[in-house]
Amino acid sequence: MVISRTLPSGDARDGAGAGIGIERVRSEPHRIRVLDADAGPPIGAPASAAATPPVADVASLVIDLTDELCRDPGARSGPWCRQVVPGELARIAAIHAEQLPDGFFVRFGARFLATYHASFLAGPHATALAIGAAGTPLGFVVGTSDNPRHYRWLVRNAGSLAWSGAAALSVRPGLAYRLLRTRGGRYARGALRLLRNRAGPRASSRRGADVGGPMGAVPPVVAVLTHVAVAPEAQGTGLGRVLVEAFVTHVRAQGADEVRLIAHLHTPAPGFYRRLGWSSLGARRASDGSLVEEFQLVL
Repeated sequence: MVISRTLPSGDARDGAGAGIGIERVRSEPHRIRVLDADAGPPIGAPASAAATPPVADVASLVIDLTDELCRDPGARSGPWCRQVVPGELARIAAIHAEQLPDGFFVRFGARFLATYHASFLAGPHATALAIGAAGTPLGFVVGTSDNPRHYRWLVRNAGSLAWSGAAALSVRPGLAYRLLRTRGGRYARGALRLLRNRAGPRASSRRGADVGGPMGAVPPVVAVLTHVAVAPEAQGTGLGRVLVEAFVTHVRAQGADEVRLIAHLHTPAPGFYRRLGWSSLGARRASDGSLVEEFQLVL
């Protein structure tokens, strides 16, 4: 049995108000079928089945309809989250550069930043969520659901990211020197350590699950909220809270036991996370000399 509904395309250039037909299988709530108006009714449907509205924008098909992360705008009020669409990575990179200017990777330029965000979209242990219409997001959040596993995957699949970084550094010799001086040794040691440790199955330690081993329990699965930002025109509307909560819901469903993040002390971020119930693990000086505070949320 299926439930049919139509979602708006989100393409501001299309004034026809066209939509996308979606069928969701009741017995399998995460399974969906996109109905193309030009293709006729789905296979096995009666010939008299009503045609669905035309598809206005292919990019709008790439959205996450899981109950945990998304709020159906046709059924609920308020903002809703979805997966990032590849075609909007440039805009997300622009929001990142404008709202998080202290980040080290911002100095690599817009092209590298877009490639960097694409790694969260492609990685099996990472996620990239956006809020707002497809193609014109108002904010984003990226991070990992299992931080060591994500970076192990990244070391083995970092071809495009490595080339993009090399291209950015080739025209920024000062940045290349700073990278080697402040982070080069740490990055090299981390990459070697990740390559040596094979990624075997990990059981969650949630609620103190007992397993074999000298300590009787596996280490917690740690997720990391890496970046979250909202465009200037949407700030003060609660979208940042929605993005953070959607990310936490996602990594909890993926088996994470806790989430961590780093916030710069001279920004409003530490107060924001305290209001959301995160616990401070203390302040310290980052590798670039800036003062940061680490936060933790136990799931």
